[in-house]
Amino acid sequence: MPSRETLGQVLAATVFALAGATLAYFVWPQMQRSDTLLRDGVRAEATVVALDATTCTSSSFRKSWPYPCFHATGQWSHDGVVYRSTLGHYKDATRAPLGTTVAIVFAPDPAAAVGKVDLRFRVVGAGRDAPRSERPVYLGLLVLAALLCVPLPVYLIKALRG
Repeated sequence: MPSRETLGQVLAATVFALAGATLAYFVWPQMQRSDTLLRDGVRAEATVVALDATTCTSSSFRKSWPYPCFHATGQWSHDGVVYRSTLGHYKDATRAPLGTTVAIVFAPDPAAAVGKVDLRFRVVGAGRDAPRSERPVYLGLLVLAALLCVPLPVYLIKALRG
């Protein structure tokens, strides 16, 4: 009969494996959507149509503090459909003045224009041809998910051997 210590280790390894599988379950589709948007997305020019003062928060370890910022709303049209979405939050209003155009890549969907589904888009940074790929972040999360799963097969092999 296995000892309590071994059963505890297998239980802990199972919990870690479930956490890893859950993480992978959510990360994999997000990575696919991000890649599809970058590959098949439509380029457009969004115009800053609203710049509203708001409050953003910043955090460091356990502390969180508010600071004033500006919420930039962009608008663009594609195939006769007008899209409107948040382009970003800026500390300085001069970073996105009204009337400024910003290059974006988006997935056209008339349902997104009327707010029935989430609008998938990414802002193209100044001086860039395409938005930065999120793939490295997603791959890092998938590696973490795999590492969380490693202890379970190790303990199962140990249990089968001995």
